[in-house]
Amino acid sequence: MTSYVVVGAGAAGAVIASRLSEHAQHDVTLVEAGPDRAESPATVDFLAALHMAGRTFDDLEAVRVAGTAPKRYLAGRGVGGSSLVNGLIGIESGPFRHAHLIPTEIIDRSAWGSVCTALVDASSVANEVPLTVRDGQRVSVADAYLEAARDRDNLHIVADTTVSRLLVQDRRVIGVVTASGTEFLADRTVVSAGAMHTPALLLRSGIDTPGIGVGLKDHPSASVTLELNDGAVAEAGSFAVTTHLRAGDVQVLPMNHLGADAPGLGLLMPALMRVRSEGRIVLADDPDVPPVVQLGTFADRDDLRALGGAVRRVISLLEHDAFRAIVRSAYIDEHGTDVGALSDDAAIESWLVSNVADYFHASSSCRMGLVLDTRCAVRGYESLLVCDASAFSDIPAANPYLAVVMLAETMVEKWLSW
Repeated sequence: MTSYVVVGAGAAGAVIASRLSEHAQHDVTLVEAGPDRAESPATVDFLAALHMAGRTFDDLEAVRVAGTAPKRYLAGRGVGGSSLVNGLIGIESGPFRHAHLIPTEIIDRSAWGSVCTALVDASSVANEVPLTVRDGQRVSVADAYLEAARDRDNLHIVADTTVSRLLVQDRRVIGVVTASGTEFLADRTVVSAGAMHTPALLLRSGIDTPGIGVGLKDHPSASVTLELNDGAVAEAGSFAVTTHLRAGDVQVLPMNHLGADAPGLGLLMPALMRVRSEGRIVLADDPDVPPVVQLGTFADRDDLRALGGAVRRVISLLEHDAFRAIVRSAYIDEHGTDVGALSDDAAIESWLVSNVADYFHASSSCRMGLVLDTRCAVRGYESLLVCDASAFSDIPAANPYLAVVMLAETMVEKWLSW
């Protein structure tokens, strides 16, 4: 029997643990820092899901643009990871194509919401987006992969347990040790803790393969808030996103509402999906402190210019009759500054430097071809595998959730024939 310990129960880890445990010759322990819940949130409203206790890391922050203050970075926590709280967008992308168990549905136009409908009416390249739901309800990776596997004698799910470091003997990894000192020994260790925490765990464990934590990427985004007319307001708890616009390297994401705490508001969020800029992850001096995340946004000025073009597209969309019919005003900050202040390229770029956000799509911080070989094995070490968004050689040019699921499916097939 071959034993595995899998660190992290998100989009990759849940798939890996489920698929490996389908085979009786494997004994699989899945260790997750957050809580274990048999069911994902009933709501399809990801804004409400994000507010559920324990679903994200409260202490994870990132510096977007060099020289600016760090701000909170949202990353899913718990069995199911970010699939418990994401925007449900189920676009297949990335270099791996593989069958998977995540369902997707197109939402009927009658349930699109006013902002999502206006986007399609205003742009010939906007359309409905597939969502990871079944019969209108969220389906997390835990729902799809782990629920049917929970009763297997060779699968052990250990939740509310933080792995502090890997156990290394003569450049062979023999398992992990938790923050409480418990050791889980295994023939093979798979780290699937996400593009922020995976490189931090490797570095904290003394793994010295060149490139760990280097090359971090995310999709930079911006927000134009819409004050909606009374007849266009969507209820919190309903679908926030049902359509999108994709043109070249740009995505525009519409949001029908901003949750119960922001009644009467919607959003248009332009984002750049092909990114040149890179950041890095380094360790804090205190091992109990989260890693220092430097996203390096706009380190390449071409990204700033490209996202500026996406903002101009949004401004143009707001001039269309479909948006004029539902939008009372549009503003660009918490002070209510009108979108008209973005009068030229210089004003747009200055605003972006101070206000850029991200899609929480962290990727490429333990790259295949640099840190990992084609089986996602860490170079220079035995029995150590990394499989999550950190493994991508470049960030997928779309929402990466399903790309991570398919990466995990692909790697498990390779490991089974190893």
